[in-house]
Amino acid sequence: MSYIIKQPLEKVMLMRPFLLLILLIFLIFPVFAQDDVEPITAENVHRLQRIAQIDFETLDCEFGTGWFVISTNGDYLAALDNQNHVYLWTIAGDLLRADDTACDDLRYTTQLAFDNNDYLYTFEQVDDALIVSRQHPLDLTGLEAVLILPDILLLSTWLDETSGLWMEVRVNDSEAIISVADVFIASNEFDILPYVVANDIDAIVRIGRIPPPYTVTSSRDGIVKLWNIQTGDTVYEVDNGTGEAAVFGAINSEATHLVWRDSRNESLYLLNFETGENQYLAGLAGQYAQWYFLSPDASVALAVNLGFEPSIVAWDIATGEQAILGDYRECSRPQPDMTRLSADGTTLVIGCDTGLDIWRIVPENE
Repeated sequence: MSYIIKQPLEKVMLMRPFLLLILLIFLIFPVFAQDDVEPITAENVHRLQRIAQIDFETLDCEFGTGWFVISTNGDYLAALDNQNHVYLWTIAGDLLRADDTACDDLRYTTQLAFDNNDYLYTFEQVDDALIVSRQHPLDLTGLEAVLILPDILLLSTWLDETSGLWMEVRVNDSEAIISVADVFIASNEFDILPYVVANDIDAIVRIGRIPPPYTVTSSRDGIVKLWNIQTGDTVYEVDNGTGEAAVFGAINSEATHLVWRDSRNESLYLLNFETGENQYLAGLAGQYAQWYFLSPDASVALAVNLGFEPSIVAWDIATGEQAILGDYRECSRPQPDMTRLSADGTTLVIGCDTGLDIWRIVPENE
């Protein structure tokens, strides 16, 4: 059972007299435009290649997993080692930050998140206190606030386009009702709002790995709903036309389309939320993939580790043509621990316990 907790950044920062410092940071460190990096489309996907690789074995401390977070424009990556020390890299693999503590010194950092201005947020949960820190990759001094949230376990965090801070938590009380809570840091009070996704009695699956604030549910007979879990609204409700549930998939960053597969890994489809059209893309012949992605313009779908092969596969939405783009570095386990496509659709990162593989569209002459 979980709550969704929203805490506006301005209220968090009231906990520390740092407002002037915040303004100075934004003046000194404006949002830097990235180089002319192309978002992935059907026209350029054949130029999607590895541009960098981060090897965990070159670092002092051990990493048990390849879990990481990526900035909106793909320019920065961050991860935690086995003892929850924070590491921050550029997209080229240059290490910007490594916590200056002994490898056996356990930290309480449980979550990481980037906002749209490349600021990295870290969340440390100690007893009933949640310590929220923020820093820009170019200013490692950072800011800190403390939020008292009794009887919860932090599950996930994200930052919306207005820099509002959201947290999904599990209440330790097993009798707690799934709901949405708006938290006011100054008074530490909660406004409880209905968590409507949990009350959808027809849904038999909530598709995992849909980036918040969205989530997707499906009924047994193929009624697919796109939700905004911050507002509780049903953005779209569409019949996929197959008579069976959409059990796994991914949406594009514009939240207009869903690439999905059936429970038997037999068929891959593209559902257009705006028109209601469900397009058959390809037969999967039982091949499983844990990671699917859709380009921002919904012109190409990607799969990582299809059939447990260490490769990246693409399907052109218009033609259905399939292409194998290349192999990523093999992991110690049968499949990656995490794979992410940046919100702007430019950067694909594959994370294993051995390190991170970074892929982007390269120019024609490279």
